[in-house]
Amino acid sequence: MGRLDRVSAQAWSVCGASVIGSAHVRRSVENQDAFRCGACPETPVAVVADGHGAAEYVRSATGARLAADLLAAELADVGRADDAHAVHKDLQIVAARFIDRWRTAVLADAAAEPFSAAEQDALAAQAGRPEEVAVRAYGTTVLGVCVAAGWVRAVAIGDGDVGCVDAAGGHRTLCPQPAAIGVQTDSLAADDPYAAVRTDACPADDIVAVWACTDGFSTAQADPGWRGLVGGQLRGMLATRTAAEIEADLDGWLAPAAAVGDDTTMVLVLRDEFGDRPPRDGEPKRYDLLAPTVPPRERRRRALWRRL
Repeated sequence: MGRLDRVSAQAWSVCGASVIGSAHVRRSVENQDAFRCGACPETPVAVVADGHGAAEYVRSATGARLAADLLAAELADVGRADDAHAVHKDLQIVAARFIDRWRTAVLADAAAEPFSAAEQDALAAQAGRPEEVAVRAYGTTVLGVCVAAGWVRAVAIGDGDVGCVDAAGGHRTLCPQPAAIGVQTDSLAADDPYAAVRTDACPADDIVAVWACTDGFSTAQADPGWRGLVGGQLRGMLATRTAAEIEADLDGWLAPAAAVGDDTTMVLVLRDEFGDRPPRDGEPKRYDLLAPTVPPRERRRRALWRRL
């Protein structure tokens, strides 16, 4: 059904899953999301990327894979600053370096594999210099998180959501999204992606879980408080289940959101010493990570909108 990955860092486990959206299955389009889980000895890293679905973004799936790989590599090497101002400065440096590397990588891909006739037709209406049109073909959003030197650190370009939850079940949204106009979003393919960078950080001392998801998950939620629900459910799961047990069900938890239409991807960074407690009442309870998904009428409306 989906793609799964799991790695471990000191005191943390990192896992992720991606499920292709039902709209892509119907149109025989590949999953345009990507994710990467990584771990240095002390730095768990998790990244999700969401390639744009419009016809002119002819290589967005490749753009997303490159974004996930490159941002994960940059976050693994993030500075070890330990005060809030320096942490944000380090993240801005990481983001700028990542954007430079991503642009270089997609242009190298375009040079190594020139656009086909069909791809050129899809790009023909795009204005701008050939280099900028080529970069736009790989358009994607990206979100990345890591835990380093006592701080949860996050970088975001475009939509999707990031959050973390503490041992008491309190939830905090990281890199909150600015108000959007229509369905437009910031992007690595924007004219000035550097201006679209959002960074955030919080002390990691009491944090037990960090999560990031593409907007395929976000837009499938009916409850406006779904972020807090996800945080509370993650904290509840960690009280009775190991990180490995949570990871094993992750693609199944994402499937209802993917059934709404869009590819759906999530990564989790889970504190091991909190999650490795034995179950309290025999078999682990299976929690539903999803808040209630959109009702059938709204689902049909969104499906119709995607075909326009």
